[in-house]
Amino acid sequence: MSGLSLANAFSGTAWRTVLFETDFGRAWQLRLGLIAVAIALAPLRLQQDHLQSALKLALWLVGIVLLVSLAWVSHAAAAHTQPLGLLGDALHLCAAGGWIGGLLPLTIFLATARVSASLTAHAPRVLRRLSALSLCCVSVLVISGLSNSWLLVGSVRALFTTRYGALLIFKLALFAVLLGFGARNRFVIKTKLSAPTRSDLLSQLRRNVIYEICLGVAVVATVGCLGVTPPAHLGSAPTKTPASTSKRRNRSGGRLPDHPRHLDPLSIQQLNTIADNQKQGHNII
Repeated sequence: MSGLSLANAFSGTAWRTVLFETDFGRAWQLRLGLIAVAIALAPLRLQQDHLQSALKLALWLVGIVLLVSLAWVSHAAAAHTQPLGLLGDALHLCAAGGWIGGLLPLTIFLATARVSASLTAHAPRVLRRLSALSLCCVSVLVISGLSNSWLLVGSVRALFTTRYGALLIFKLALFAVLLGFGARNRFVIKTKLSAPTRSDLLSQLRRNVIYEICLGVAVVATVGCLGVTPPAHLGSAPTKTPASTSKRRNRSGGRLPDHPRHLDPLSIQQLNTIADNQKQGHNII
């Protein structure tokens, strides 16, 4: 992010600049604080039911804010249509968290229900509720994903000619397979859960959910790669020449704009320092 060597990147000046003088750093201050709150609250077990319910609600809200705050350190935060991009990214993150994040607890429930008669009796109701939630989350994912793709890719050509576009296509392929497993599970739930629930049916559902978790992890890993790859509309942009950079610097009084799209905050600060020194007649070696 800073363009510095690994040793210099961990110097006091570098990390203080990133943490306290950039939007990225301020967003991570919030995230680190919320993570600390979640770690402190999660182990608590309160005696009164209403207090325990309030604690669960607080943890749920912390989780939502943690998800939404990722939008402020994503490509959407730098898009020229920022409010729409942030809203779409926030909805996308919440929907992904609701769907993918619910698969692990569902796997644990299905494994436990196989050996517990009381849980087996509740399995149809739990599975129908989770199926409805997953359908809502997938709908939001598709709509917000189309919006984000339009903002960050820009054209069909960029989808096939840039690294960002290739990663996005790979992510969409994984998502399609994930949808296939989800559709199969929904079909099983709607057609076979009307009869008394059998342990072999729960085992089949658990196996499919485990496949979904593996695909979900692959999708999240691909999203991580997308996060460190320049968006397609930037990757396909014409390269800036030294002459054009010089003209822009002269028009702005020797300083670069505060938020040029292609430069990170530390590079901007360094270049502006050089420009100021040159303006004052100092030699930069």
